[in-house]
Amino acid sequence: MQADNSGSQKSVFFSRVQAQSSKQVLMLEDIEDQLNHIECTGSGIELEFRSADVFADVEKVMSDLEGNYVVASHAGCNDEGSRAVFLVDDVTASEDTKSITLSTTKKHWKEAFNHFNIEYGYSQEHHELRRHQFQRRQAPATPGATTSTAATSSTSAFLSHSTLIPANSSQATATSVALSLFHEEANTTFSMPPGVQLTAPINLGCRHCKTTGHLNLTQGEWEFDWPDMDEITQIDSVADILKAGYVQMSLSNFSAYIELSATPAQSGALVLPLFTAPAVGFRIPELGTAGVMFEPALTFNWALTGGMRISYGFNLEIPEVIATLNFTDFESSAATGLDNYTLNALPFQANMSDIELQLTMALRPRIELAFGLFDNELLAEAGTYLDLPIATVNVTQLSSSHVNANCETTSEAAADEADFAAAFTNLTHISGAVDVGAGVDVRMQADVPVLKDPVFVTTWNLASMPATTLPTACLVYQTDAPAGAAFTPAATKMAAMKREKEERGGLSGGSSSGAALNLTVVL
Repeated sequence: MQADNSGSQKSVFFSRVQAQSSKQVLMLEDIEDQLNHIECTGSGIELEFRSADVFADVEKVMSDLEGNYVVASHAGCNDEGSRAVFLVDDVTASEDTKSITLSTTKKHWKEAFNHFNIEYGYSQEHHELRRHQFQRRQAPATPGATTSTAATSSTSAFLSHSTLIPANSSQATATSVALSLFHEEANTTFSMPPGVQLTAPINLGCRHCKTTGHLNLTQGEWEFDWPDMDEITQIDSVADILKAGYVQMSLSNFSAYIELSATPAQSGALVLPLFTAPAVGFRIPELGTAGVMFEPALTFNWALTGGMRISYGFNLEIPEVIATLNFTDFESSAATGLDNYTLNALPFQANMSDIELQLTMALRPRIELAFGLFDNELLAEAGTYLDLPIATVNVTQLSSSHVNANCETTSEAAADEADFAAAFTNLTHISGAVDVGAGVDVRMQADVPVLKDPVFVTTWNLASMPATTLPTACLVYQTDAPAGAAFTPAATKMAAMKREKEERGGLSGGSSSGAALNLTVVL
């Protein structure tokens, strides 16, 4: 058990390991209440018993440990807070000193055990880290503190990010797998990803982009068999090593305000990372480490008739998404909470009218979760992507002689709308719809000689919500607007022109020059 909430009633993040071996295994901490002293030296472990009767009772049992294993968690045997496995080479007993000396050789866990079950999650039960001071079971352990350390590096090129699995993370704590998603930037320009070459120039950036929320690794479990190289000649796939496994992650109070500005080329497609939150993780001493990373990316695909500079975006809020990924039963994986979102399109603006635009824009956060066990001999990475959302925008031009100020088809303009139709020959129509969904890709790799196929890769769709149509917008482009040339709702402009005409006593005139722009935004 690895956790620490000493003296606290708050929930704590813990990890629990169960291991099975084909040989006998003695946990030395299980007999501490029968001992006066435990000392680990360079050659072995010395046990001094508290009475002659106890010594006599255990001497025969301890002598049978030769060729089997002991697990120690004491000073000189291992790092504090961890447990180490030792093969017992020889057992020597001294009745005079009531002591038994075990000549030992330290072994890796994978050498001593062939079946593992690793469980982690949040609990309100009392947990304490194993400390090095020798204590009787009746004596309370002295509380201690642990801190969480962000992931820094990984030696494996298999992972999608070199910093995904922590190299020096702490043991599990209440906050070690909680990730803040706050990020804000304004008036910035994106750099093009390496290797991207565009046929025409494009300038794309954040007029104002902000994300908030938290990501938590809430619980999970891995059960796997580690092959005995002396007994197994071949395993077909690394997937055969994993017997069961699932991970649950929670995205809470997530919001994204994405207002972009762009001067696009005629057509193109881009995927641009918005930011990358530093990975956080936890460590299970002597076994391995885990890390979680959050990286939202913006995806664009556009086709444009007429050059322009535009600004557009959306404001999304979603209270909670819980994703449960089952790695041996993909069909039971699920993502809940995706349908409980609110989304508002931000006003569309451009520096010209008479344009035709088809734009697909998506915010796709990726949650990367990775485990590395036995010095990264077993690696697993799950990448969960959330489409929050995929928005498809269509900007089209409609003739004001065939539609009204709401971009609705009419046979002819009403008499009191003649001035408006004359001033704005085109309207810009925006129609929109949004799709929200989630998917997963999983990769596993094992450095085991008996594996026929050491790499396993699979992907599957986790959830998909029905497309939602957003309200359409009908705009006109005012070249003489007070704040400069800009789009404004056509109905608002037509109402203003009617009021102006009435105030002038029915005299014609007073229209603003410009071109009508019909914008349809599909989100």
